[in-house]
Amino acid sequence: MTERRLAHHASSRSVSLWAALAVTAAWLATSWVVLTSDLTEFQALILCLPASLAASVLTCVLLRAHAPELSGANLSLLVRAGGRATVAAVLTALATLAWTAGVVLGGFPNSGDEYAYALQAQTYAAGRLWVESPVLPDAFRLARFLSKDGIWVSQYQPGWALLMSPAAALGLPLWLVNPLIGTALLFAFFRLAAGYVSREMSWVATLTLGTSAFFLLNLGSFFSHGATALAAVLSALCVARYLRHGGWRWAVLAGVLAGCIGFTRILNAVVLLVPITTAMLLTPGRRLGVLALAAGGAPFLLAVLAYNEAVTGNPLLFVPNWFKPGGETFGVFGVHTIMLTIDRVLRLGEWTSPILVAAAPAAFLFLAARGRLAFVDWLAPTTVLAFLFYAGSGGDQYGPRYYFEAWPFALLTIARAVDPLLAGDRSNPRSAWVAAAALSILAAQLAYLPGRLAREHRVVFERQEPFRLVRQAGLTNAVVLVGEAGAGHLRPMPPPDLVRNGLDVRLPSVVYAWDLPERYQDLRSLFPGREFYRYRPGRLESVQVP
Repeated sequence: MTERRLAHHASSRSVSLWAALAVTAAWLATSWVVLTSDLTEFQALILCLPASLAASVLTCVLLRAHAPELSGANLSLLVRAGGRATVAAVLTALATLAWTAGVVLGGFPNSGDEYAYALQAQTYAAGRLWVESPVLPDAFRLARFLSKDGIWVSQYQPGWALLMSPAAALGLPLWLVNPLIGTALLFAFFRLAAGYVSREMSWVATLTLGTSAFFLLNLGSFFSHGATALAAVLSALCVARYLRHGGWRWAVLAGVLAGCIGFTRILNAVVLLVPITTAMLLTPGRRLGVLALAAGGAPFLLAVLAYNEAVTGNPLLFVPNWFKPGGETFGVFGVHTIMLTIDRVLRLGEWTSPILVAAAPAAFLFLAARGRLAFVDWLAPTTVLAFLFYAGSGGDQYGPRYYFEAWPFALLTIARAVDPLLAGDRSNPRSAWVAAAALSILAAQLAYLPGRLAREHRVVFERQEPFRLVRQAGLTNAVVLVGEAGAGHLRPMPPPDLVRNGLDVRLPSVVYAWDLPERYQDLRSLFPGREFYRYRPGRLESVQVP
């Protein structure tokens, strides 16, 4: 009788597993068809989000009866492997992120923001804060590298570019920096999670973070969010250590890391400091830690003010607002920002998991009702609330990038809420649902990756067309004019992101400039003896400029 029951159990598990695999394969095929088509991002969102939710729920139902057994065995194996599993995970993460950056995204700064960061890093590598403006600023105008009063400078704070500048000085590919940071972020997040949940749940949370398209593509890009997310997680580690055990050095170090964030993305530093300072003030015996926190962050605040003074002439005037008064759109609230917030939340569900996005606020309320909230649980909702007052869309991005720094903390909140179920009695029916949900979320995220990576690779390939055509034609000693149509079909890149010539527009063998007929004669005077060409989508054509 026992043998018959065991055989029935094995047969039932086999059927459930095959059915779950079939559902996951169907979701993979669906997302592949949608994402490799010519549909817009909004159309892809409308199709992918409900399909992802349906696949995750159905997979969860199919795996419920056997998920505790399956997940328990694999997690126990990871825990027993100890350091070997950690080393394997680190190497796998680094290789995957490097492949994403170098192959999928082609080592290409795929937006005006990213190209501005790259130029800024090259500027600092040359020992300068800015370079001289081009002779014809309007012919070489870039989206985020701004020309005013004879200087050419990035609109962004210096932190991220400074971090990349050693690679620029050594002549190393700048796209290697973020994969290293992403690997460190996963390791730091695992250590942070291990201080709040079981080791098994720490692995689940880290795998969930590292297998999403949201994580892989942002850490394969030139965006700064990986660096600020790493600093935020490390700062949270220091604060947790300080709150539990004391030690002024931990509070000072937390302030230093918060200062690093502020030197890169000021709003994110404010978002981090609000729950941290509140936690210190509410913890008996730790209130003076706020002074140590301030001492650690103060040098970076002074550095920000000094940088503003050097560039804009006013320590309180940031570069975007110096170039264009009102250039930063923070402090705005209305229908537009509410709609942007809804859009960000929905896109977060597409790029990660709709179940996780729904679970994050539910987990927060669950912990709040039981008096178990920690300062780390406030970082995600505080970020969402802060950006509710920001009217910028984020432009080119891989998912809702303004939420990137908050996402690890949202996952930690979910982990803290469900850890007693996953790490406790696995015979508990709710434990089975939690284990099944974890497996289904991982499966859905992995199934989404092929289509999303293929789509982003296509976008990069299309946008590189002007440079590819120049190489194929073997052009040298030429000027290529880029018109309003820009480059690319799926997500066109406009001219301000394509006129890429480095820090001195006179040096490249092939110079890219805006196609401005009123500037033809000036360009001819600036580049005598060069052939002129016009880039149009799909071709280069010779232009006669007398």
